[in-house]
Amino acid sequence: MGLAIGSRGKNINDARRIPGIIVLNLNEDLCSFKIVGETKEAVEKARNKLEYGELVVDVDRDIAPRVIGKKGYVIQGIVDKSGCIRVRLDNPPDVEGNDQEPKITKFTFTGTKVSLRHVKILMNCRIFHAKDTMALAEQNLQSNSLLRDKIYKASSPKTTPLMTPRHP
Repeated sequence: MGLAIGSRGKNINDARRIPGIIVLNLNEDLCSFKIVGETKEAVEKARNKLEYGELVVDVDRDIAPRVIGKKGYVIQGIVDKSGCIRVRLDNPPDVEGNDQEPKITKFTFTGTKVSLRHVKILMNCRIFHAKDTMALAEQNLQSNSLLRDKIYKASSPKTTPLMTPRHP
């Protein structure tokens, strides 16, 4: 409720100033707003400004550092671009003896419903990018290993003489 009202009532006052809003009342007992407007679009716009929620995104722990980025720049960029209020990271404890379930990091985003939709898109893109990058790095290691094996196998001591004979 505090996020919807905003600091010193900024969000609720901004919603009241939207053209077409006639009445915007706060019911503190029910933790709800009553919005009356001239058009459906005006009411939707005010509702989007006041409706806050949370979104939890589960990320594999091996990918989480790539989503966070160096000094947190990547995750801060996602927060800034989406317009969400904050992000919280949780590492749930690992269950002993449960090797089947992958270890995850929970990213909990708080913001308006619209900003949470943006977060979902940006996080999906970042997660897919991190997975693709890791897969390409793995392919690169494998190809380098194969290439190294072929080079050293072709020039093995059995086939290549250590010294070449001199011709007079």
